[in-house]
Amino acid sequence: MTRKLLSLAIVACCASAAHANTIFLDFQHNNRPDTPGYNSIVSSTINGAAISFTDMLDSNGVPTAIDVGHVGFPANGNSAGHTGVTGDAAIFADGATSDSLFGHTNDFNGFLAPNPIITFSDLDASGATTYDFVLYAGRNGGSIRAGDYVFTDANGSVAFTDYDASLNTSEVIAVNGLVADANGEISLSMTAGATNDTSQRFFYINAMRITTNVPEPSVLGLLSVAGLFGLRRRVR
Repeated sequence: MTRKLLSLAIVACCASAAHANTIFLDFQHNNRPDTPGYNSIVSSTINGAAISFTDMLDSNGVPTAIDVGHVGFPANGNSAGHTGVTGDAAIFADGATSDSLFGHTNDFNGFLAPNPIITFSDLDASGATTYDFVLYAGRNGGSIRAGDYVFTDANGSVAFTDYDASLNTSEVIAVNGLVADANGEISLSMTAGATNDTSQRFFYINAMRITTNVPEPSVLGLLSVAGLFGLRRRVR
C-alpha cells in the first residue's frame, strides 16, 4: 500500500510540474509597424519566396531557440483586418489582428499561392516538450473566405476545415499537445476551404500564440523514480 501511494503521489506531482513559455507571432503586412510583445512574421518581397526568422522572443522578451519560416505566400501581405476582437480571439493585440498574410488558389495579380507552409523549427525533438497553438484569421470583407489549416507533428496531422476569416472577430483555431518530429519541426499548411466563394479563393493568417510546455528537470527525475518503483514491484 505504501509503495502504491508513493507512486500515485509521484504521478500527481509529475502531471502538474511543467514550465510553460508563451510566444506571440504577428503575420503582418510588410509596411505596417511592429506590434509590441510580438514577433513580426512578414512575407518576402518576392511572391512565394521562402523566408525565415530566428530565435523568437517569448512574452517576456527573452530569446528562445525557436525559428519560424514560411514559403508560398504572396509578397507584402494584407492590411484589411480587424481591431477590438473579442471572445477567444481577445488574447491578440490590435496590431496583430489588423493585418495578415494570405494565400489564394486562383490567380491574383498574375500569381498563384495555393498552399503556403509555415514551419516551426529548432523545437525539442526528444518528445518531452509539447506545443499548444492558437491561430486567428480575420478579414474585414464579405463573401466566405474559408481556409483549411493542417498542423503536422511527430504523431501525424490535425486538420481544421472551412475556418472562415470573413468578418471574424472572435473565433480561433486551437490545438494542444503537439510534439516536434525527429528533425525538431512542426508545420502548418494552408489552403482554401470547400465553402470558400471568393473568385480568387482567399484565405488568411493574422496572429498566433504558441505555448511550450517543458517538464522541469525534477519531473524527469521523478518519472525515473516512478519507473523504478514499478519495475521493482513487477520483479518481486
